[in-house]
This record gives sequence, C-alpha cells and structure tokens, in this order.
Amino acid sequence: MKDLIRNFNNCLNNENLFNPTTVCAVEEVKIEDKVIIHAYIGASSQVHTLKGKIYDRIDDSDFVVKGTDPIVQLYIRKQNIFTERKMFFNFKIEDFRDDVFKKVRVRIQNRNKDHPWLEMTNSISHPICRE
Repeated sequence: MKDLIRNFNNCLNNENLFNPTTVCAVEEVKIEDKVIIHAYIGASSQVHTLKGKIYDRIDDSDFVVKGTDPIVQLYIRKQNIFTERKMFFNFKIEDFRDDVFKKVRVRIQNRNKDHPWLEMTNSISHPICRE
C-alpha cells in the first residue's frame, strides 16, 4: 500500500504528466476489513494540464477543453473564484480574526515545527497595511 501511495504522489509531481504539479492529502482508510486509499485534491486557482490537455470538471464528469475561447473562459472563471492573486488595500489589524491566525499556525506547525511564522505575532507593520 505504501508503494502505491508513493507512486500516486510521484505521478502528481511529475511535470511530464501534470503541469503545474500538485499535492494532495492521501490516507489509508479501513472499511469492513478492506483498505482503500482516500486522496483529497483541493480546488486550485491555476489551470492544470494532464499530458498537455486541459480538463474541466462538470458534475461527475471530466471534459477536455479545446479552443482558445473555452480555455480563456476557464481562466476567467478561476480568476473570479480565487483571491490569491488579488490585492486588497486599507485593511486594519482589527479586520483579521484572531482565531484564524491560530488555525493557520496549527496547520503550519503540523507540517513544519520550525516554520518562522510560528514565532511571529499577529501585528502587521508593512507599508501596504494601513493601521
């Protein structure tokens, strides 16, 4: 089972298969004396390709996206859903929830106990932030 999971993750990180590469959470789940692999791949702000083809998921089906206009529409749709690449101005520290800072630190600590964010305070002293 470990070899199967390692192979699965290697495929997801193979640029000849997936571009850009992706990561996912994989776990073994035992159900009625059988072991299944549960893989969670979250939504992405990027358009990914598999072997050079772009797919779009509609309900329970995957469709190859062909042509300039449908591909552009896919990029536009993703751009409007995800905010990672958008700039937001004029926030104050009071606009951020303390419980979210705590959740983020727990998640970071679970992956890297030496991450520098674990030592940081919630104070923001950056010119882009207006306090």
